[in-house]
Parts: sequence; structure tokens; C-alpha cells
Amino acid sequence: MLRKLSRGTALVLSIAAGVLLAGSAVANEPEFRSFNGSQTTNLDCSVKARLFPDVSLAFFTEGFDTQNGSENSIRCTARVRDGGKGRKGVKVTLEGEIVPLDDINDTLVSLPTKSGRTDRDGNLEIDFPLDDLPDDDLAVIIDGTFKTRKKVDSATVECASRNRMPCQEDPETLCLLDDGRFKVDVEWTSSSSSGAGMVLSSGGNTGSFYFFSPNSRDLLVQLLDHCSNNDHFWVFYNASTPLDWELRVTDTVTGASRVYENELGQAARAITDTSAFATCP
Repeated sequence: MLRKLSRGTALVLSIAAGVLLAGSAVANEPEFRSFNGSQTTNLDCSVKARLFPDVSLAFFTEGFDTQNGSENSIRCTARVRDGGKGRKGVKVTLEGEIVPLDDINDTLVSLPTKSGRTDRDGNLEIDFPLDDLPDDDLAVIIDGTFKTRKKVDSATVECASRNRMPCQEDPETLCLLDDGRFKVDVEWTSSSSSGAGMVLSSGGNTGSFYFFSPNSRDLLVQLLDHCSNNDHFWVFYNASTPLDWELRVTDTVTGASRVYENELGQAARAITDTSAFATCP
């Protein structure tokens, strides 16, 4: 059951709302809460448990774009550490609500209770898909708890609003990674003509293009999720053509893009860009 907003919380939200509407705050900037283990209890005379206060955080958004099939959500990322290393198996439970800034006592959307356990790196992502929200200034309030009987030194939660225009695969567009997060297309130019690369093959995190004939694979592209390794998505590609071409990779969640080019007559090098997108998770 969601807690009711206290007078103190309401007052804080009211003041923050005034600051936001005055243009002094940054919309969609996540509010960050961090807790350090301060209470230790003995269970069965042997197992130590770190007890953390409940998560309670709020952030503001200018609203959500509901046009053209865009997908909106609230994404929260929990991180749990033990001596600087990830702590696996900690249960995190989150719930929340979305309220209008002009009436913080009016709940527009109640976010459902969702739970999960942290992975081997101590991380967990929880998404709250959203539909039919007004394009207006809103406050998002998140509550949650950590539960574990293992030693934990720190636990953090960060939440932010997300607006995503899904990648639509077509003869000239690749959609890579399992959820089609990355849109990939290429334009080429020869000494006498130009055009768009045509999709030759696609599957999961790898795809390829041809420029003139489907019997020739001119450009192979691979997207890799290494968020648990170096907090980046990686881009690998290899081209077999000396044409002038421009490869564009776009993160449909954040809108960030990278462009890779080759000059006419130059033998293209195989590229392993391990810092392409710092847009995790």
C-alpha cells in the first residue's frame, strides 16, 4: 500500500515545483538517494544483516510524448554493494505514484508494486511502462525497500523518466539488441551514384548491409551490451568496400547517436568501439 504524502513531503514538493516552473530546475534530472549500512544485527548468532531505511525519492518531468507510437516509462536502477563489490540476491521492492505539480494530492497514476533480486554485479532494473499521461509538468514519487540477510555496505536507487520511439525495421534500417534499442542505417556514395544501404541480414545484436547486390555483404555491424563490464554499449563493424559511406547508430532510448565514416577509395578498417554509448542501462 502506498504511503500518503506527509505535510512535510507535500511542502517540499510544492517548493520544488515552484522552482521547476520558474525554470531553475532541470526536467528529467534523476533524484539520487544513497544509504550506508548503519545498523548491524546478528541472526542465528552468525549471519549479519545490514538494515537500510526505506527508499523515498521524487523527481520531476515535463511530461510524456504520447504521439507517433512512442513508448513511455519510469526506469529505476538499484545498486547494492558489499565492500565495493556487487552483492547478488538482494530483494528490492519498488512502488510509486505520479501526481500533477499543480495538485500534488491528486494521484494520476499509481505505479504497481514490483520486486526483483540484484544480479551478480549487484544491479537490478525495474521498469514501469506508462500509457495515456498528459503532456504536462508531473512529479514522480517512488517508495521501496531492500531486504537481505547478507552483509551489504551500500544500497542506492536512481529513477528517471524515459521516452522512446521504437526502432522500426525496414529494408534500409537495422534494429539491434534484443529489444531493438539501437537503430542502424548507412548512406553510401560512389564516383557516379549514391544510395542507402539495404539490409541483407539481421538477428539479435548483428546485422549486415549490401550496397549494389545482395550477393555482396558490404558492411557488417554488431552492437554489444557491456553495461556490466564498462558501463557502455559497444559498436563493432567491418566493411569490405572502399566506397564513401556514413554509418549512423542511434540509441532510441536516449536519442544519442554515433556516426562512422569512410572516404571514397580508402580501404575501411575493422572498428571495435568499446566506448560508443555511455547510455546504460
